[in-house]
Amino acid sequence: MTSDVLSVGRASVRKRPTPLLLALTWQEARRMLRSPWLVLGLLVTGFLAWSFTRDTEWHGEQYVSGFYPSTGLHLATAILVAFAFHRERTGLAPGTPVGEVRRGVSRLLAAVPLLGLTALSVAWLVAYIWSKGGLDLGDEPGRTLHAHPTAAEILQPMATGLLAVATGAAAGRRFRHRATAVLTLFLGWYAVTAAYWLYQASWLAPFAIFQSQPVYVDLGADVNPNRLPAEWLLAVPGQYQAHWERLVVSPSLTWWHDLWLVALALMVVSIAFPSPVRRWLAAGGLGVAVVAIAAQFVVYPS
Repeated sequence: MTSDVLSVGRASVRKRPTPLLLALTWQEARRMLRSPWLVLGLLVTGFLAWSFTRDTEWHGEQYVSGFYPSTGLHLATAILVAFAFHRERTGLAPGTPVGEVRRGVSRLLAAVPLLGLTALSVAWLVAYIWSKGGLDLGDEPGRTLHAHPTAAEILQPMATGLLAVATGAAAGRRFRHRATAVLTLFLGWYAVTAAYWLYQASWLAPFAIFQSQPVYVDLGADVNPNRLPAEWLLAVPGQYQAHWERLVVSPSLTWWHDLWLVALALMVVSIAFPSPVRRWLAAGGLGVAVVAIAAQFVVYPS
């Protein structure tokens, strides 16, 4: 009799998975929003945003590092999602009403409020830039005080946020210990954030996580800058280069790079799911990634 009741109960639950999915999503979201890790991420992002408003040492420093303030929230997002997916390793009963794939989807959806906080940090940054009339970019005679990031650049931190969710899901699901997941995520995100400038060479920038604009195009040493088009932004010869360079902001390059980040997120998050979902996500992400990378090399300014 008892087994019959349980069977009927499970059957009725399976017929209405959406309420359970939403309940699990809400439960995971509450855990994330109450975590001290989120407070730490907000503090780091707040500090970086404050640093962004301070005086800079060279023209264009603010423009180049516009994505930087959101990195604190990226790391916190990755760690919190890792904690959520690590609970999958505790081993649930085979008769659990919600399957592993649905549980994974609920944990991904629970990270939406974290992405919302990232969006707020980006919105604050855009508002700050507009309030001061733009940013300093270039050197005389090719300089402007009114440079504004393009829509593709504004959305790049959101695409990177999706990658943060994906890396957290993969680390939490596949590492045995939470401490290992946290350490791996910290070292990985620190490597691509603190030293982002290492990945900006023309042959490497399409694969970078954080791709900074503008792109520097060599004009040669024997150039009369006064004969160049007045709208060109320029970098004068200096300590790090012995020639004039043109600064090119390429929205098409950044749009394709944003797509590359989304594709990479699909490939990484596939690690957190069982087959055949894993194969579908990985194959779809790989296909989009190949197109996005190839397109970046095609449109890269030269």
